[in-house]
Amino acid sequence: MTRSGSCVIGRCTMNRMLRPTPPPSGQERASPPLRLVAQPDRAAPTDTELVEALCARQPWAEAAVWHRYAAFVHQVAHRSLGSRHDAEDILQQVFFCLFTRIDTLRNPSALRSFIFSITVRTLKSELKRRRVRRWVTLSETGELPEASVPGVDAATAQLRRRFYRALDRLGVEDRTIFVLRHIEEMTLEEVAEVMQLSLATVKRRLQKANEKVSEEFEGEDEQASALQTTRRST
Repeated sequence: MTRSGSCVIGRCTMNRMLRPTPPPSGQERASPPLRLVAQPDRAAPTDTELVEALCARQPWAEAAVWHRYAAFVHQVAHRSLGSRHDAEDILQQVFFCLFTRIDTLRNPSALRSFIFSITVRTLKSELKRRRVRRWVTLSETGELPEASVPGVDAATAQLRRRFYRALDRLGVEDRTIFVLRHIEEMTLEEVAEVMQLSLATVKRRLQKANEKVSEEFEGEDEQASALQTTRRST
């Protein structure tokens, strides 16, 4: 049985499974449409200045925020869902919500946290949609399996599929907590803040998620040995 904050899947193995892999040459998807306006010649703006510029509808502000945070949002979504295509959809939704709700941000210096909270809410909605789709599709996850990823060996690809199959057995909030803690490497306190839950609740639900994910590899001594990680200090 795992303890709160620990999981049978090791950090190196998880990074190997989830590391971003660029698409083959010539097959890159087009970047989401955004009006790119040259920013005035100046030092890189702070997050506070970006928020002020967005609220003032400065023509360069949207592109500047996109270039600063799009890769971050895409990585979180891709690692959470296991699908590059779905991650790009989440990316579009997050930035649409950001640009339409920026006036509600009371602390302009908290732009990164604001974007992250929008990302988490959007991912939770997507995971709920997947659970509904499971009832009416042939796929376990409600989505077609993602095509093989170039540069990933068969063993890693199989481990990755098993890992996401285990995540699919978790409830929406438990999966989100697991991803934030073990994949995004947030502290328990940061997870509690983003999820708007008490620290005790996060610890309890994380332990339950750890145990469920670990069941996927239970009884495989060689695999468990390769995946085992020590408990992080909390």
